[in-house]
Amino acid sequence: GYHFQPEEVLCVYTFVKPVAVQAGTLTPEASSQGGHEAQVYKVAPRFGLCSVSHFTVIHWHCHQSATRAAANLRPKPQGEWESATVRNSSSRCNALIPVLSPSLPDAAASQALERHFTHLGQVAKSNSQSVLGRRAACLLQDLRLCFARLACQESFSADTGGGGPRHNMCLALVMLQLLCHDSLAGDLAQELQETQRTFSASLLDFADVSETTLVLAKHRVVGQVDGPHPAHLWAWCTFTALFGAGTPG
Repeated sequence: GYHFQPEEVLCVYTFVKPVAVQAGTLTPEASSQGGHEAQVYKVAPRFGLCSVSHFTVIHWHCHQSATRAAANLRPKPQGEWESATVRNSSSRCNALIPVLSPSLPDAAASQALERHFTHLGQVAKSNSQSVLGRRAACLLQDLRLCFARLACQESFSADTGGGGPRHNMCLALVMLQLLCHDSLAGDLAQELQETQRTFSASLLDFADVSETTLVLAKHRVVGQVDGPHPAHLWAWCTFTALFGAGTPG
């Protein structure tokens, strides 16, 4: 690790898949419903990515060397991620997320971040701009999906064949670390402000826990696949509010 090679970038194997992230853009409108005014949220789902991991850690240069060696295997060469799956405890993977360290030179850390997001753009294919243009938003949504899966006791290994809650909470810490990098600070602040402006303020407008059902009853969501209940929006804005509390500015 960084104790023996402090200037070599460490990465974690992950499996990343494109998903439609709900509540990407919300347009509040007044609507009369049942004789009283209710807040209507028109939802335009935003493209996002969902990551899971078995949390196998490897140096970037070791991954490159192993990939070249696998490509030269005879009689059956292996592709980059086919050989990586073997190193990743036979858990499917298609990406590497960098684990940053204070010992890394600034140039190496920035290069690792650029390489990571460039690869995510390739995973996103035609939606690459949704990743490259909103990096902090992509990471923040990915982190939310990770915690949502844990809270709902959903499987982390359904797509990969390996990796459980403990491995993916370690991955969550890595994503949190990337979100705190200076290069993403501006994007993160903008994303949190947008969330607060569009719907957090109204959905968090209660003084006591007993009032939460009344707050939820005052809202409905239009255009959402999962149905009209806005509880996932409430959970999302609570998450971003807590995250914003620890963000400078």
